[in-house]
Amino acid sequence: MKNLLLILFTTVSQITYTQKVDIDNYRVEFEVINFPERFIETEKRTYSVEVTGDKEITSVIDPKTIKLFGYTQVESKGVVKIEIDAGRLFLGSATMTSRIQENKDKNGKILSRTSYYTYNSTNSAEATLTIYGPMSTKDLENEREKEEKKNSKKEKKVENQFLKAASNNTSTASNTDSDNPDYKKVDTKYINPVYSYYGSESTNVTAALRSYNAGVASAYDNHLKAYPKDVISTTQKKVNDMYGYFPIRLSYQKMKILDSEDHPEYNTFQQATEAAKVLFKNLKYNSDISTFRADFAPILDYFSGLNKKLDYRDKQEKKLKGAALYNIAMINCTLDNFDAAIAACNEMIRIDQDKGDAEDLLEKIAEIKVDMDKHKMVTRHIPGF
Repeated sequence: MKNLLLILFTTVSQITYTQKVDIDNYRVEFEVINFPERFIETEKRTYSVEVTGDKEITSVIDPKTIKLFGYTQVESKGVVKIEIDAGRLFLGSATMTSRIQENKDKNGKILSRTSYYTYNSTNSAEATLTIYGPMSTKDLENEREKEEKKNSKKEKKVENQFLKAASNNTSTASNTDSDNPDYKKVDTKYINPVYSYYGSESTNVTAALRSYNAGVASAYDNHLKAYPKDVISTTQKKVNDMYGYFPIRLSYQKMKILDSEDHPEYNTFQQATEAAKVLFKNLKYNSDISTFRADFAPILDYFSGLNKKLDYRDKQEKKLKGAALYNIAMINCTLDNFDAAIAACNEMIRIDQDKGDAEDLLEKIAEIKVDMDKHKMVTRHIPGF
């Protein structure tokens, strides 16, 4: 009898643990820093902003409102130098457009035609954004070579006999910040916003013109307010794409969740994934990553323990094992623990479970590591930014 009960208990236990496993994906979101196109050493990250142009526009473009993430703004001669030249906003002239609406019967015969008129104008401006950055070692070497060639030509040049005895014989040259040999023009962007205004449509030309005239001045004032904001917005985006470590909200990351309510691991697995979701949402680009590694430790311990006790040779346990391994890999990747993430991905590939997901994550990790090596960073989260 005892042997029979033992066999029965073992059989029930196996059925319970190897019952059908349903795994679903669900999305999580968190923040990391952007890796810009260009790298500048941490201790050199300063920037300055110079605004010139039409006084009506420049008077409302406050250089202090232009933020370059990860850099300290200085009054002048920043390592990254931003020059904005904003011209005036030109008022466009009124232009009339018309359309004809035909009224037809059921046979397609035109019964009447009605003309509709509209007046509109386009206000436009011209602004230029120029970005200067530090020269690389290669740039400086090229500049030295150019200077040496220039000096060599000067030495060969025959002295002008008419300037021999002249006391004012020194050539003058502009020596602006932009000509500083330590700077290189990195990019120039033309910001030429166009703003359109339309009066109301009318069947009467005079009424259409009256409608246009009633609102044209107000529309110009609105465009005048929008123009500086658009210049600032365009400047910030361009400069930060090139140099800035600004926050990026990632919302397309996924985790694996157990969707079999009768499974003995269901409640714990659900709690672990829900806890991860909450923690990820609080993970910002300027968070202290060490505190999040500590918070995620119990969750990773759970998934690691589950992985160890599941047998990949059992079809159902293999699914759950793959989900646990993927969550281990995804969490460690997010926490910039790449070795642990890679190990979990390789295990998924070895047991041939969710192999495509593992390969995708390995590819992503390789891309992240290239950027981190380029920017000499050990994490994508920087406290104090």
